[in-house]
Amino acid sequence: MGVLKAAGRGDIQLRIAGDGPERSALERRAAGLPITFVGHVSDMDKFWAETDLSVFTALWEPFGLRLIEPAARGIPVVAYRNGSGSDEVIDLCRGVSAVPYGDSAALVREIIDILETPSRYGRMAREGRQDCETHFSLDAMAESVDAVYARMPA
Repeated sequence: MGVLKAAGRGDIQLRIAGDGPERSALERRAAGLPITFVGHVSDMDKFWAETDLSVFTALWEPFGLRLIEPAARGIPVVAYRNGSGSDEVIDLCRGVSAVPYGDSAALVREIIDILETPSRYGRMAREGRQDCETHFSLDAMAESVDAVYARMPA
């Protein structure tokens, strides 16, 4: 958020969902930045309805649900490519734009470009929903599991 602010986009607000043992330390570290810690979220539909863009900066993610959830709702995602399971989602979902892990300048450039380019934002929203339905819906995942079992020797 400090890099965004330095880039002249201090108007962008970050909301962080969830609780954990590091929350207090993170809140102190974020003092003065446009960051709101919303804590535990029980109504995810409401949370996503109030979100314009999702940013994924985790060091590791075994599957990529934190990318699929917003993209399936038509919310573009900017993500760090981190070499874990989330990279598969990045490769299959046009609603996600990836930058190298830890490159905060590239992350900020992508955030700004997506938010300031309505045609790109709209394309990512539309294609992200389509790709999530194609690759990550219950039907698509069931078909993939069935295909694995079909290849197994009897």
